Amino acid sequence: MPLVSDPEIKEYIQISHAAQDLVIPLMRDAAAELVQRETGLIFEEKVGIIDVLTGGGYFLTMFQRPVTNVSEILDLFINDVVDDDLWMVNKNRIQLGGPEGISNLIVNESTGSLKFRWGEGHDRYQVTYDAGHAEENVPAALKLAVLDMLKRFYDVRGGVKQQSAAGFGRSWETFDKSDFMRLLHPYRDGASMV
Repeated sequence: MPLVSDPEIKEYIQISHAAQDLVIPLMRDAAAELVQRETGLIFEEKVGIIDVLTGGGYFLTMFQRPVTNVSEILDLFINDVVDDDLWMVNKNRIQLGGPEGISNLIVNESTGSLKFRWGEGHDRYQVTYDAGHAEENVPAALKLAVLDMLKRFYDVRGGVKQQSAAGFGRSWETFDKSDFMRLLHPYRDGASMV
């Protein structure tokens, strides 16, 4: 599913002709891939995704986001399903939420609150879940970031870093410092796992 439509792209970039109609879908798809790589977000609804995750921390963080449902957590070390009364999804991560059957209890001395760690082990938990943004739920800031990115792709075709004509000049920041990368920043939670 495209994050933005071809007419939206043409309007934003200010293209009124058909000469670029073959390039626009390529740029659009490249921008969507970059957003997914940088943020971990997916822009279609996927069901039954399976991730194998390492334990030992306070959270299990799935690779694809936003998480819409977790159907099962299998502890591969003991080949048993973790009871769904013992965990909850919190901001696209799974945290343990009850003491029964959990041996890794940690007490925060400053607040007195209880924290639970997932059992230690590399590739210990197999999580089955659903994730993705429905088309109508993609945040406007992400759409703007994609449009900004596409304008940048269009303006700097061939690696141009600056351009001038008739006494007017234009230069572009490096890709990682551009406005659209700053727009993506709030959505990056978990991106290193993609």
